[in-house]
Amino acid sequence: MSSPFASKLRTNYCPTDGEAAEITALLDEPVLQLKGLDDKIAELQKTIDKLAAQRNTLHTYIAEHRALISLVRRLPLEILEEIFSACLPTHRNCVMSTSEAPLLLGRVCSSWRAISLSTPRLWSKLHIVEPTTAGWWPNMEEEVAKHLEATKTWLARSGQCPLSISLESGNEGGPTVSNAHSFFEALVPFAPRWQHMQFATAASILRTMSHLTEADVPLLETLAFYTHPLHGSYDIVWGSLGIVRGPRVSSFSVPAYNFTPSEIPLRWHQLTTLWMGGQPWSFPLTMTSELLLETLTSCPQLRCCKLRVVDTSITFEDHPMLELPFLYTLELDCGGRVDATLAILVWHLSLPRLRTFTLHAQGSTILDERAPSLVYFFALWTQLETVEIQCDRFSQSTLVDSLRSLPAGVRRLTIHDSHGVSANDEALAAVTALALEELVLTNCDLISDTALLRFITTRMSEDHFKFRRVEALFRRRKTLDILTNLKPFVDSGRLKVSVTYPPSLYSPWEGAVHVERPPEI
Repeated sequence: MSSPFASKLRTNYCPTDGEAAEITALLDEPVLQLKGLDDKIAELQKTIDKLAAQRNTLHTYIAEHRALISLVRRLPLEILEEIFSACLPTHRNCVMSTSEAPLLLGRVCSSWRAISLSTPRLWSKLHIVEPTTAGWWPNMEEEVAKHLEATKTWLARSGQCPLSISLESGNEGGPTVSNAHSFFEALVPFAPRWQHMQFATAASILRTMSHLTEADVPLLETLAFYTHPLHGSYDIVWGSLGIVRGPRVSSFSVPAYNFTPSEIPLRWHQLTTLWMGGQPWSFPLTMTSELLLETLTSCPQLRCCKLRVVDTSITFEDHPMLELPFLYTLELDCGGRVDATLAILVWHLSLPRLRTFTLHAQGSTILDERAPSLVYFFALWTQLETVEIQCDRFSQSTLVDSLRSLPAGVRRLTIHDSHGVSANDEALAAVTALALEELVLTNCDLISDTALLRFITTRMSEDHFKFRRVEALFRRRKTLDILTNLKPFVDSGRLKVSVTYPPSLYSPWEGAVHVERPPEI
């Protein structure tokens, strides 16, 4: 539409009083035309609404009838049960929540509820959390009773299936210890069906197991004890726990400071998993490499192992070479002198099938000139695929030498540098020749953004590399926009990237709201 004011439209021009009156008169006819169009649109909208209502009625009619012949309603019961089972968590036990299976499945319809309630294996895994509170809770007893009844009901639905149960209870000496006993006692009648059991509870609760014998747990395969700081000291009298010697126990986890091999009545020869856990600072002062070798001699079937060792000196007693032919995962936490632990183990331990290796060096730095670095380990472990190293106890040169000696088949590498003084650009360059697919860097602040970007782009530009994931967490400031440079690789789906820096410590608004103004005169 033409206008005498076309040159002034979409500008900051301010019309005169005469021009304002002229504009008002100019708009009289367009305003009437606009109203006419709005009226027509309103009439047409009524017609559309009426047609939409008819369509919705037909759509509902069709959908309801199609639902009767939907494939999911005609699936055989056995297949539906398999689908339900596939909905369960695979990395942990089921929780008492309606947001996930099996409880969620029972909320879809009455038919699914009936199927889920009549399928025992859906209820054969359970994670139990004892209700606790830091303060006074007037309905505490009612809440505990409700959870206890839910636990019993859940397990009653499991039929005769072997059970996988994890129990998380309150702190030692707290107001809820008696409640923890109630939850544990609710599990005892099901002991003949215990298969995988995890207890994160105070030691006093575990002592109530003393009446159970190995004959009471014929299916038990996994037995794990975990603690957190609130549980206090963990003093277990192993001789009183008959279930430890269950005929099928093959996986055993225990807090490191309570690991006393000579007192634990395990069937060591059938162990496939041995895990020494607990808090990072909790090291068994008596667990030396020599005692460790003696213990492992009794475990020829080990597949997966986490060990915590404290060595104060390098000793080379006459211990034969120990071969663990089936071990594929080894996690080693070193306290005391790391050089001593590495020296003793490298000369006495043979692991021909090792695939995954983790080293947490939490003791002193490498001191003894005789001590081998990881070069000697990696030269022997040629089948390694996954390596994780906490390197802050290594010198820069030792770390570089160790990384250069990694087997070419390593696919996943994780480097932690708690002190940010060991892993640098040279260390990153040392793994250039590896067939890495994943790289994780934590607190490796000496590795520059430029070096990291160069490493990634080099691998992404060469077809024989299958690099697909990098994750880096820095405590230093960003010096280069890595993510923007890698955007083409990310957008194509070839690469997943996460690079995190600390938030800015400076704000231009700092203290602005607290400024006191001088009084006006």
